[in-house]
Amino acid sequence: MKKIIFFLPQMLGRGVEKSFLTLIKKLPKEEYDISVYFVEKRGEFLPLIPKWVHVGEIPMDDTVRFDASHDVSTKNKIIRSLKKGRFAEAYGIFYRKAIKKDPLGGFTCFFEKLPKLEGEYDLAICYHLHNPFLLRYVVKAVNAKRRIAWIHNDFETTGFPIARYENDLLLYDRIFGASKKIVEEFKQRVPRLADKIYCFTNYVDTDELFTKAGNSAPEEYKKMIGKKIICTVGALTDQKGIDIAIDATKKIKEHGIENFKWFVIGEGNLHEELQKHIEEQGVFEQFFLCGHKDNPYPYFKFCDIYVQPSRHEGYGIALAEAIIFNKPCISTDFAGAREQIEPDVTGEIVVCDSEKIAEALMTFLNDEEKCQKYSLNMQKANMVKSSSDDVQLTLLTELL
Repeated sequence: MKKIIFFLPQMLGRGVEKSFLTLIKKLPKEEYDISVYFVEKRGEFLPLIPKWVHVGEIPMDDTVRFDASHDVSTKNKIIRSLKKGRFAEAYGIFYRKAIKKDPLGGFTCFFEKLPKLEGEYDLAICYHLHNPFLLRYVVKAVNAKRRIAWIHNDFETTGFPIARYENDLLLYDRIFGASKKIVEEFKQRVPRLADKIYCFTNYVDTDELFTKAGNSAPEEYKKMIGKKIICTVGALTDQKGIDIAIDATKKIKEHGIENFKWFVIGEGNLHEELQKHIEEQGVFEQFFLCGHKDNPYPYFKFCDIYVQPSRHEGYGIALAEAIIFNKPCISTDFAGAREQIEPDVTGEIVVCDSEKIAEALMTFLNDEEKCQKYSLNMQKANMVKSSSDDVQLTLLTELL
């Protein structure tokens, strides 16, 4: 039995973690012994990992774990080490970062001194390349015959300096990008590794979505008789642009349009700040933060319009799920959006701006015929869409 091990930062209720769950279910448990290790073994989706998957936490001390989980500046790491009297540690950080020009020199450890992970694996997968600690940990501390690095976010809007990690990426056998746009951006920034990267779009389990969606609308929706229901699913983080959606709601209301309710499904560290923003913008009767839902699919199925206001995405799983339900969609122009929506045919793609989102939404709210056209076209597109699952999975399994 071949042994595969995945590495993720945490198991939060987000798209990357959701795509991981769908992927491992496609790997026959009779053929593969699968493990997953986290920087921090926590998160809303942790209980959803199948029982046959081995789950662990990367062995390291608490200081290194904090560095690997949080975006702490090199300067602050040096100051912290000095305050604790760890002068050699402070000098080591400075030397590796400033003198050796190591992009990962800011970590309060030498990777060679980290405890090696026990066991030998046929394939080790860094499932979130935008976490630099995991990118290097997989090649320095894991005994594996083959390695894959997985990219779920773009580089243009995130500003992630991928070229700095070229030496680490050389040690990987393959690199997967979650969208064609990511692959193109990677090739432009790291042309020497262009032959290593492949597009591997995130899977969506259609059958599971329909089963979980059920036949009954969410209670929140049932109270909104006669109102258009707008839905957004995403974590309450800066990336997802929920603040932009709130501003768009205010602009729509200023035009005298109030025949809608906008529900956001998801949780995050900006909850209080966003709730305050809702109050300040005076849209507390139109815009609602519903928090995390173990089953968000009824919210997809029974909404009228789906909006993805993200500042950046790699592919956009929530958008892909809304498309499965044939919803007329409005999305910002992130990396994978144009691979999922055909503008003016199955939905609208706009720049990441509250004014543009508001304009598109007002058109949807006032033009039922257009929404029906988009929904019908989406349905036709879903019916003829050929599955590339087997082809994609081969990119992974042929390394075993």
